[in-house]
Amino acid sequence: MPRTTTAVLLLTVASLAGCTSAWITDPSPAMASLINDLKLEGFKCKAGFSNIECRQIDALVEKSAKICSSEKGCEPQPCHDVRLVYTITQARDGIPGIAQTTERTETRKLPSGDMYSQERIADLKEYCAIR
Repeated sequence: MPRTTTAVLLLTVASLAGCTSAWITDPSPAMASLINDLKLEGFKCKAGFSNIECRQIDALVEKSAKICSSEKGCEPQPCHDVRLVYTITQARDGIPGIAQTTERTETRKLPSGDMYSQERIADLKEYCAIR
């Protein structure tokens, strides 16, 4: 790619990045309060070009029922990590727009820390087929 084309492309990207993320660097009071509340509730927020995505740090583990047969008995099934994800945008008047989605992935390891009691951990060990 010629140097002139590369320079124009880089300049365009840099100027667009500055324009689209201005509200992210200087959010409205309502937006700042919302982001701070989500961080206090255990979310990690990451700014993009036109939105902020806040993802729950500690997933909730959704256990699956065992599948039982006369041949193999009862076999544990994969459990799933469930996280809330908020995608936040800001309108011109400073009011936040929020879209909530749920991220569901197969559990790869059992949770640790204070989030679950020992009884709940034992229950998950019995029901979750960790691969």
